[in-house]
Amino acid sequence: FKTTSPEPMQAFMLNQRRRLFQDRLVRAALTYPFDFETMNRTLFYNSNTRTQSYFQGTELASSGLPQGKELEILEKYRDKLPPELFTQEFKLPVYDSPQAERKYLKQA
Repeated sequence: FKTTSPEPMQAFMLNQRRRLFQDRLVRAALTYPFDFETMNRTLFYNSNTRTQSYFQGTELASSGLPQGKELEILEKYRDKLPPELFTQEFKLPVYDSPQAERKYLKQA
């Protein structure tokens, strides 16, 4: 059954108070080589589901492009936000083929 409580989450959290991690490109470069699918299959017997949002399983979960009131609020800060926030839905890398591995490692 569906609950409104956030789903349990295991994650690596990077301390953004450290100068190195304040750069979003550094954080992205650490995300791209993380092969969740292989780790989940070989270490955890496919027992985990990848978390896509801090608030996974609730109405506050991130999904799709911003719209409505959310977009209205973000528009005030558009010049300070990454442009792709308004044009590309957030997706974590999915390692479903050897080609994907190469693609994401090159991006990192």
